[in-house]
Amino acid sequence: MSSEHHENQLSHVASVKSLLGTFGALIALTILTVAVRAVDFGSANLVIAMIIACTKATLVILFFMHLAHDRPFNGMAVGLGILAIVLFIAICLIDTGQYHEGIIGFDGDYQTPDFSHGGGHGEAVGDPGVAPDGATPAAPDAEAAH
Repeated sequence: MSSEHHENQLSHVASVKSLLGTFGALIALTILTVAVRAVDFGSANLVIAMIIACTKATLVILFFMHLAHDRPFNGMAVGLGILAIVLFIAICLIDTGQYHEGIIGFDGDYQTPDFSHGGGHGEAVGDPGVAPDGATPAAPDAEAAH
């Protein structure tokens, strides 16, 4: 059976040359990622890292997952899925700038809350032996418990 008639076959067998080329490109892009990390490009570092990561993901999808030799419908389904993810992330990023102004006490400089003092999960924060007004609560009556 010739390679032109692979539509009737169940799978496509990738050549060793193609797989090694893809592997080499992935290794080169990984080295490039580490090299770019060592250089400060300012706010462009994230953009460069994402471009390299998307290129690596595209290589894996096309050649290791054989999407390059699959039906066009499967490629369209993957593309639409990626487009949906990108749109959801973009909508979330657009929305984050809209609600900060309405938060009471928001001054534009977000600081991580300090949870080292306890509390959380519904527990009261502070010393359990002191009432909120500073007075020490009375001990429970032993006779009332019986």
